[in-house]
Amino acid sequence: MQQASIAYSISNAVAGAEGACDFIRQFTHVLGAPSSPDDGHAEEEIEAAEKRIGRRLPAVLRTVYSAIGRRKDLVACQDPLIPPSMLRLDDDGSVLIFRAENQGCGDFGFDWDHGDGDPMAMFRPDVADPDLYKWTAWHPRLSLACIEMLLSESWHGSPPQLKVHQSTSPDNIARIIDAYAKIPELDSPLSPQTTWFASDDLYVQVAITDPMEHEDPWSGPAPALAHIRARLRTEEAALELARMLT
Repeated sequence: MQQASIAYSISNAVAGAEGACDFIRQFTHVLGAPSSPDDGHAEEEIEAAEKRIGRRLPAVLRTVYSAIGRRKDLVACQDPLIPPSMLRLDDDGSVLIFRAENQGCGDFGFDWDHGDGDPMAMFRPDVADPDLYKWTAWHPRLSLACIEMLLSESWHGSPPQLKVHQSTSPDNIARIIDAYAKIPELDSPLSPQTTWFASDDLYVQVAITDPMEHEDPWSGPAPALAHIRARLRTEEAALELARMLT
């Protein structure tokens, strides 16, 4: 099977829940990563979790669990996806917690009552202050949160020769903006100084580290300093990115 462009695959995925489910099922192929029939959880495990919770999981989360839910290199390297057997509701019973912050500093969940089949994804910091211990928006759709999760976790789990992590200059950020397709759907109020780009054989996250440079860093001049995290599909793509950043 011919590999589709990563940028094309992500653009289809962010369009809606159906495209996101297709992307998740094909994620290892899109990355050029190995796959196995044992990558996902059995239907019986997912159904047991749903019976315990009392509600059926949204299709996109079911797809994550069934397709790649056991792949720690894709879903559990930094802020891990919670296994079906450990899914839980918050104290109010309205938000299902499905992902954990890696140092126990917060929870990722979704609000059952906001979104028709693709509910709002949310984050709650684990702090003592009751004014701060509350759910805030992460993504307007759970499908977007799942896509971001896969891109982030799979970067952490990638072979060293297929990922880049470095600080970079204004000129290089300008080159990335010019060369790659921006994915605005993955922008999040949790990280307003971060955005994602993609091309045929890579995706890259750019995080500005000087947010005071200008009010909207993506529409003004290039920032003074930023960090990039890129996941490459091939070593040739890694060399191409290295030449761009030289």
